[in-house]
Amino acid sequence: MRQRLISAQVVGLVSAIAATYYFIVGLVPVCLWLVSLPGTWLGSLFGARLADSFGSRNVLIFFVAFLCLEVVYNVCVLTELPIFDSISSLNR
Repeated sequence: MRQRLISAQVVGLVSAIAATYYFIVGLVPVCLWLVSLPGTWLGSLFGARLADSFGSRNVLIFFVAFLCLEVVYNVCVLTELPIFDSISSLNR
């Protein structure tokens, strides 16, 4: 049990150091990071309640279904970009 706590602390410390470095260097997309904070906050508040109400397996099934729909949507939208025309012309 103590090893898990120590490993979590080490991972957290290394992540904090890396995040601070990338923030100082300017490689962190702050606008995208700020957009994700409300979802993270709401997920931490209501995630456990949802899992208790619907069951963790059902929540995971819903999440996987949502991710699959997101992949299909992104593939359909991204294939409309001009870059795919130039890639497909390279294969000819």
